[in-house]
Amino acid sequence: MEEYQDLEYQDLEQLCYGFVESPSGERVTSAEFGTAVHASAEKLLNQHKFGGQVLDSEYDEYAQPFLDWVIAQDHYIVGTEVPIADGTIKTCGTIDVILKDKETGEIFICDFKCRKSKQFYDKDLWQMAIECEMLRRKGLDYLPKCVSICIDINKKVHHHKLWSESEQLKAIQIVKHISKLYWLLNM
Repeated sequence: MEEYQDLEYQDLEQLCYGFVESPSGERVTSAEFGTAVHASAEKLLNQHKFGGQVLDSEYDEYAQPFLDWVIAQDHYIVGTEVPIADGTIKTCGTIDVILKDKETGEIFICDFKCRKSKQFYDKDLWQMAIECEMLRRKGLDYLPKCVSICIDINKKVHHHKLWSESEQLKAIQIVKHISKLYWLLNM
């Protein structure tokens, strides 16, 4: 551990999450890689929705399978990187993607996670579930569904997980309790 004793906190934190190889072969933090893939997905989705010319990114090959799926399912892109907040719950966030299901007419949200294999965690749902609850509270008569998108950075494929309504409801309660605890400790 002596090799790390001179590192700043931020550098140690990056070691916890790790490093990956960028498409060009450069060593980057997992966070930098994920941010670049998110930006590519947002760019590709918006280009599909609004048209126009955009510059190619070396990360497009990681994001393209999601756009291909959206097109194949004939989902309508409502928005990308959509900010949302709720004063009663006392939380806010940014929704990666809101889509509208052509068959049901209902919206649902997707959240991207870049991982080295097909992995989903309950904590992945927490953010999405409370965002769906905030959307519902803004006037929807249903709770939108949550879909986690695991982008396998080794195989450049996507795995989707549709969370159940019971999982969503439990996650909403968890986040509401976390929010109450946060405000109790910090106010």
